[in-house]
Amino acid sequence: GLFSRTVRQQCGSNVRLEVSTARIQIIDGFEVIVSGTLLGKGRVPLFHDVECLFEMNNVDPDASLVQETAKSAGANRGNDGGAGGDDDKLPEEREGIVAALRMH
Repeated sequence: GLFSRTVRQQCGSNVRLEVSTARIQIIDGFEVIVSGTLLGKGRVPLFHDVECLFEMNNVDPDASLVQETAKSAGANRGNDGGAGGDDDKLPEEREGIVAALRMH
């Protein structure tokens, strides 16, 4: 997913986020707010709050597009172990939505 791919690209590490809680919020797209434990080989588990933002980019969608995209947020996820490229993108990214990650 977005989290594993971003950490792999930015830090060169393979990690997994074990989700404790998650909620969704509508913005100019939608935001998924996740609390969980970051796990990596040989690392001490660390608690993090992560925000995954999926924002419309230069698009003037009607509300139905935002609703449909938000409903599909959990569907058809790819493998976290991908090496990159279009196959590694989330369905939302393939639809032209900009995905960003924030960690706290």
